[in-house]
Amino acid sequence: MRAWVVVAVTLLCTELEAHARPDCGGEAHELRTYLTRERGKAETWNTLWALGFAGATVGQVLLASERINLFGEFDAAYREQMYVGSIKASLGLGSKLVFPLRIHVPEPAADECDDVRRLKKAIAIAADKERKSILLTIIGGTIVNLSGSIWLWARHDFKTAATSFATGVPISPISALTQPRNAMKLYKRKRVEWIAGIGWIGGTF
Repeated sequence: MRAWVVVAVTLLCTELEAHARPDCGGEAHELRTYLTRERGKAETWNTLWALGFAGATVGQVLLASERINLFGEFDAAYREQMYVGSIKASLGLGSKLVFPLRIHVPEPAADECDDVRRLKKAIAIAADKERKSILLTIIGGTIVNLSGSIWLWARHDFKTAATSFATGVPISPISALTQPRNAMKLYKRKRVEWIAGIGWIGGTF
């Protein structure tokens, strides 16, 4: 009788433990899929904006060299405005080539629960990269546009400077608004839960 009681208690404890154990495999798959999708969006964003900046650089140089003004008379102020615009666009291209937004997806771990921990940490890092990328895009773009406008104002007149600034300054916010931000959103939503559940990386977060 005593043996049967021991067996019954053991089976009950095993069953309770199985129900209490987190579904690390399912969560790892979900997080990996999420992070992989975010990495693809970041690569697409980098590529499209790099191509856009490259096109703007070449286009403005051609307009200046061919003496073409689609909106009025071509003069020295407009030519220099085009050259300044091409420099600003080339700096934008350089930022996408040298400092692209890259999302790292860790290789699968043998232990599924360890895989979950690594993926959560990767999402936290991706969220931080996305946040910094937005700030640097807006701040850097504003500084570049302001510098170019001041140069044109000193060399020509306020109208030329204002036109250059007005046409260039919206680019940075548009770039930032089209940037992937899902890692930021997920981490913000899950941060407290993940810190409570993963004490060993709480300090990192």
